[in-house]
Amino acid sequence: MKTCFIIGCGETGKYMPVLDSVTVIGVNDAAKFGKPIDILLFINRPRHFNERSELEHLTRLEVIKSTKPKKVVTLPSLLVEWSTWFTGNIELITVTRWRKQIRPNETYHVDSSPFTAMSYAFNQGYTEIVLWGVDFINHRYLKAETSSPAFSQFAMEAGKLGCKIYKGHHNQKLNLPIWTV
Repeated sequence: MKTCFIIGCGETGKYMPVLDSVTVIGVNDAAKFGKPIDILLFINRPRHFNERSELEHLTRLEVIKSTKPKKVVTLPSLLVEWSTWFTGNIELITVTRWRKQIRPNETYHVDSSPFTAMSYAFNQGYTEIVLWGVDFINHRYLKAETSSPAFSQFAMEAGKLGCKIYKGHHNQKLNLPIWTV
């Protein structure tokens, strides 16, 4: 089983365990939780992260700049902007809108970076994906009621192809299955 954790910016991100055997894909300023991030994924421009983070003394962009990932994944249209801060290993991806069906080697998006990270991880061959900090509890624009169905649909489709997707939970050793539709 090839396992990966995806860490978003929601509150349960702080409960993600650090395991040497697990690749961590972070989105945006998920490094604010102090967890190591192997792959950092962006589908937004740097200017979208100018507001203050929960770390009162830093902006979200400053948190992002301080992240030391092994690799950055972003869209071709954002390469110039993100390569200002990340000059190492940058992988470019193309994304398509999620249509409720997984097609080989397609990376999908909805209105959520963790969704794209989940789709990317699936394409990288991970057979167990655990989402941490993907709660939509305090998200400025997104709510669980509108975002959860896409995650559930993707998880069900991935499950048919041998990939289990879970939502991390701090009260259990292993995780709760992802949301239901």
